[in-house]
Amino acid sequence: MNILEVRGRAGVTVTETVTDTSQSIDTGVTGIKFKNTDGDLISGLLITCETNNVKYAFGADAVSAGLGHVLVKDTDGIYLRNAANIRAFRFINSVAQSAGVIQLTPFYGEY
Repeated sequence: MNILEVRGRAGVTVTETVTDTSQSIDTGVTGIKFKNTDGDLISGLLITCETNNVKYAFGADAVSAGLGHVLVKDTDGIYLRNAANIRAFRFINSVAQSAGVIQLTPFYGEY
């Protein structure tokens, strides 16, 4: 059993179907806000991959055939800390037209 320690209060988990065009949390994901209704800034983001692998990079567009790390389906996923890293996160299908699906859960504030 793996244990993930997170800080902050969990927001609503959303599902995103990944495309062949590089996406970001700012431009490609509906439902993830950088401030919650209480005014708390996003402090973490848990990302897991349900179906086909997804490629990701920071600050540059992830490219299926080149730049990026691979988020492998059915593994533990990744946890990003702080708003700057979350804003820099970019993702794309690892293999063109494979329509990866990711789950994203934001965390707000520092508790």
